[in-house]
Amino acid sequence: MENKTSIYLCIFLSASFAVGYYFVLGKRGIHEYFSLQKKIESKMKQISSTRDEIYALNNTITQWQAGTFELEKLCREKLQMGQPEEFVYINAHAVTK
Repeated sequence: MENKTSIYLCIFLSASFAVGYYFVLGKRGIHEYFSLQKKIESKMKQISSTRDEIYALNNTITQWQAGTFELEKLCREKLQMGQPEEFVYINAHAVTK
């Protein structure tokens, strides 16, 4: 009788361990859930920063379409057409291209 109880206990503990492992470390377990949550948060931050960048680029496009200030600024930077007493900023990337 005691041997039978030991076998049932062993089976019960093995099944409990298997189910616990599946729910904690399995493909759809808690560990995977939190890992996916971190990935989702990372992607949401990336989406937010990309939206901010798009907004800034749209503002730049609007400024280009609205007036000549941005065009004049670009010409002065690339062609080094500064007036006396005026600071001209040179973009190092534009010079090397």
